[in-house]
Amino acid sequence: MRQSFSSMLSLVVVSTLIFATETSAADLRTWSDASGKFKLKAELVSVDDGSVTLKGEDGKEFEIPLTKLSAADKKFLESLDSQNPFAAKSDNPFQKKAMSKDDDEPTAGGPAQIDPPVNWQDAQEIAPTPPQGDWSYKVEPITGPLADVKSFKAVAISQPDNKAGFKKAALNPVAKKFALSFFSEGQRGSGTGTNYVTLVDWDKGRAASPGKMEGEPYAIADLHNDGQRALMIRDVWGHNNNDRLEVWKIAGSRTSKLLSFVPYPESNGKNHDIGWARFLGDDRCITKVGGQIVVWQLDPLQPLMRFACDGYCHPALSPDHRYVAFAQDTYVAIIDLQEEQCVAALPIPGTGRATHPQLAFSPNGTKLGLLNWEWLYTWDLNTGNVLNELYTGNEGHNAGLLFTSNDHVMIGNQNVIDLPNNIKLWQYPPPFATWNHPLALDEWTFFPIAPGHGKPGIVVAARLPHPAALTKLEQMKDDPNLFAVKPGSAVKIDVQGVGDASKRTEIQKSLTEKLTANGCTVSDRAPLSLVATVTPGKSEKLRFFGSFDEYDFPATLSKLTFLLNGQTIWERVGSNVPGIVTRQNGESMSDALKRLQAIPNYNIYLSQQLPKFLMKPQATPANNSPGAKTSAEYLGSTQVSTAGIR
Repeated sequence: MRQSFSSMLSLVVVSTLIFATETSAADLRTWSDASGKFKLKAELVSVDDGSVTLKGEDGKEFEIPLTKLSAADKKFLESLDSQNPFAAKSDNPFQKKAMSKDDDEPTAGGPAQIDPPVNWQDAQEIAPTPPQGDWSYKVEPITGPLADVKSFKAVAISQPDNKAGFKKAALNPVAKKFALSFFSEGQRGSGTGTNYVTLVDWDKGRAASPGKMEGEPYAIADLHNDGQRALMIRDVWGHNNNDRLEVWKIAGSRTSKLLSFVPYPESNGKNHDIGWARFLGDDRCITKVGGQIVVWQLDPLQPLMRFACDGYCHPALSPDHRYVAFAQDTYVAIIDLQEEQCVAALPIPGTGRATHPQLAFSPNGTKLGLLNWEWLYTWDLNTGNVLNELYTGNEGHNAGLLFTSNDHVMIGNQNVIDLPNNIKLWQYPPPFATWNHPLALDEWTFFPIAPGHGKPGIVVAARLPHPAALTKLEQMKDDPNLFAVKPGSAVKIDVQGVGDASKRTEIQKSLTEKLTANGCTVSDRAPLSLVATVTPGKSEKLRFFGSFDEYDFPATLSKLTFLLNGQTIWERVGSNVPGIVTRQNGESMSDALKRLQAIPNYNIYLSQQLPKFLMKPQATPANNSPGAKTSAEYLGSTQVSTAGIR
């Protein structure tokens, strides 16, 4: 992907700027090269002969070709009335100008950085605010390194020892490797033991001897481009125990620790567990804890930039790792990590608010997906227009969102949705009792099936949806009986189940507006009904903060149901059980609860977003694989096994 920016600075040399050579905190600023890979906090010393000389915090000087600087740094120099002669000298612009014998430049195999004195709040804060004016974010489709690969050999994975439990997996297309992390507890209840990381070379079709690291349990978050460094997160049960990030160099029994630190200490607030972390190129990484995302330089460690996000958001990196997308309040922001600015913002449809948002870019980078609790949305990043709005129910809860192709997404680790036709297409359940988190890359989906109970594991790959699913789709997509609800459907509204006659008119109006907005028509003769009912529920035992008293609360349930010829095909239920009780003047808690018992939850009829598409219940397809169960909303199901997808 590329973003158009202003023209380059003039190439004419007008003057040479010479500055004081003593470094002071007031003169320090963070400099960046044009690729965004390299950062340096330094004082400007001079601009001369096609390069700029900077002095770092430690007093060492660096010489950087002006062509290597970011647009922001060029603008800064331009503001000082300097014109920039350009020259290129090195791939890494931040090479030391001169090194003495006493200089110690850390390398991947050098001394470990253990809790270096850094503070994430020192990073430059970038506001994730919408850009002004018309949509300007431009996308150039990307072809990844695996796009033309025809097939992958399944690679067997052995259990490192008979007590080792599988943690997580990662992959890297540059290194052509998978990494699977395991932990084997030592003395029972000690909380320590042996960590294993197994590297799988899919090009050679074999796994290396696992790397070993003693101590607390860790789980892999990402694998570096070099195929050796692994980004590891402490994985200990309990709140705020997963707050430490480490970089390991995986080399069998010689595995070493290169970096260990807590990115967000207690100063970040109540939550400092690391929810997400990824490498960015060669020498940076990105982390998320609660409502803060921070980009870090790794060697030496320092925070570069940060931005606020929704606390429950799972961000996404574009395929080229130039952009990060995340939810913030009522929109999805896209940050250009190279130019260090927000380049786009997408209002969240429906309720307009982020609710446990999961994000993913398509393999070619032209689409962005958002799983917002029970709704799936996708956008065309060339225009910023919404492409899909699909009600998913609870099928995607507590699992990631990934694109299996440019036209298909997977939710809930197994459910594939066809985007062009906006339907739930096929299910790919994992082997029995396997905790499976698929990984996706360049229109390939990888299933790491963990070893255990004396059986080897395996990594299998497939292009999803597989041919049988696409054939079934072609047979059915022109079937006029495929959808029960779609634009053009006639729907009967029935609100007679709402006891309060004064509320029926308001509910009827609200539901009519929602159906009309979805392209449906309202008809009293339609076989498809949208029914609103209020019924008694179970009695709830309520206890409120600061009190030991317990109260009985007879709940009332408000239901909104799509019925097709009397059969339920979709339903939402709301309760009137209060989470917070506001008492009126002189009112006791018992009196307040009695007052609230008489008020059903009518808000569900006014605020609930209605699905635009609902499939008719399907008979179990004849081409399902043995043992696979199919939801009535999907066309079929095929089980994932150690033999792959069949």
